[in-house]
Amino acid sequence: MNEFVEIPWLKVFSNFIWILGASITLAALSYHEFLAYMRKEKRINVFKKKSFKRPFLLGLVLIAAGISASVNKPFQAAITGSVSLFLVIWFLKLSKIKLPKLRKSKIENKLNS
Repeated sequence: MNEFVEIPWLKVFSNFIWILGASITLAALSYHEFLAYMRKEKRINVFKKKSFKRPFLLGLVLIAAGISASVNKPFQAAITGSVSLFLVIWFLKLSKIKLPKLRKSKIENKLNS
C-alpha cells in the first residue's frame, strides 16, 4: 500500500498530457498527409484547412501545458506557460464560429435614410 502513495502522480499526469498532445499532433499530420496523397492535392493546401489546424493546435497546447507542468525551474515554467497561453488564445481564435450577418428589413432601411 505504501508503494501507491510514493508514486509522483503530478509528474505522471503532466507527462501523460504532453504525450497525449504529441500523439494528437502526429495523428493530425499523418492523416492529412494521407488525405493529400489520396486526393492528389498539394500538402500546403491540405495543411491550410481548419480540419488540420484545430487538432494540430490542440496537440501543441497539450504539449506546452504538459511540459509547463513537468519542469522544475520557475523560469522555464513561465516560458512554457506563456507559450501555452499564446497557443490557447490562437486555438480559441481559430475555433470561433462566424455567424451570418442579418439583413436589414425594408422598414429599417427607410427609417435609417
